[in-house]
Amino acid sequence: MSNTSSGRREALTTKPRRNLLRHPGARPTGIRRIWNDHGLSIVLIVLFVATLAGQTLTGWRVYNEEQRQHGLPAVALAEYVHTGHYGEATFENWESEFLQMAFFVLLTAWLYQRGSSESKRPDVVELVDLDPRNAPD
Repeated sequence: MSNTSSGRREALTTKPRRNLLRHPGARPTGIRRIWNDHGLSIVLIVLFVATLAGQTLTGWRVYNEEQRQHGLPAVALAEYVHTGHYGEATFENWESEFLQMAFFVLLTAWLYQRGSSESKRPDVVELVDLDPRNAPD
């Protein structure tokens, strides 16, 4: 830093600043565009893979412990994913998740929860409630 004749301090070298504020309507590019367009899918895929990996490793440990209790040898992870134990545990988990989501979707079609963003306002007729065939042209 050096002093100038006006007494202010200025940097000897300056780096150009990136314009963090984009022009209205400007689309991000590169990785930012991918994240902007597909962020939800990326996060959900990462969460799915992480939970499936956690379930696989935990199931493998439990399966090998059960094998030892019965006097049988432990199996490798690659062998475990081909066992009925792995398939049963995975599909039971998925079944409960799909069942829960199906009930949530079906129940929110008929029931209300005041103040919930997933629920319609029970005392208001909204445009989505009207039959589009009866709309004026």
